[in-house]
Amino acid sequence: MRRPVATFSGKSSALFRTSLTRKNLIVEKSQPLQPIPPLPTGRLIAMVSRLDPEKDVATLLRAVPHLVKKHPDARVLIIGDGRERASLEALATELRVTENVFFLGERHEIPALLAQCEIGVLVPNRSEGLSNTILEYMAAGLPVVATDCGGNRELVRDGVTGFIIRSGDSDALADRLNVLLADKEKSRAFGAAGRARVEARHQPEAIAAQFAELYCRVAR
Repeated sequence: MRRPVATFSGKSSALFRTSLTRKNLIVEKSQPLQPIPPLPTGRLIAMVSRLDPEKDVATLLRAVPHLVKKHPDARVLIIGDGRERASLEALATELRVTENVFFLGERHEIPALLAQCEIGVLVPNRSEGLSNTILEYMAAGLPVVATDCGGNRELVRDGVTGFIIRSGDSDALADRLNVLLADKEKSRAFGAAGRARVEARHQPEAIAAQFAELYCRVAR
């Protein structure tokens, strides 16, 4: 999936909104590369992911019935495509959550879409590097719920910028999503902390400074 991603795992937060206020979400530099699709009304949760087995999108779908018991207005946006799409759509039907889960397919206007959401989710069950998706969530000021897989824990500080859960634990995922939807202040605080972390550690300038420091140490 093509996205406006900086090199060296750096993420320029200028691609995203400059304000964390939900009334002023999309800035000029995050204008969509194509029109944003019509989005459902409600409280939007995003998962940007390939629909492949290692991404374990099914765990998110299995969390939705528990999620909507407390937050019936929750809407999950699945942004991406892959070989499991048909089976995941069938699972959503089986779980009777088709009114709460929306498969948007592959999209290119990720910053503008994330600007409409309240939470970002990524729950792989196999090795994951430093995820550009999580960096995008954090740069957009979203709290993140992610599995303890690969480099996710290096990006998401549990209880500070979001929550870390075990892979495949749909109950824990539903619980953390319910916490964030129920406590807007906590959600905003997590999102602000995540954005600050991206700005401090993962913007291109910060990455370049880290490389320069490394080279200086090696040269001594």
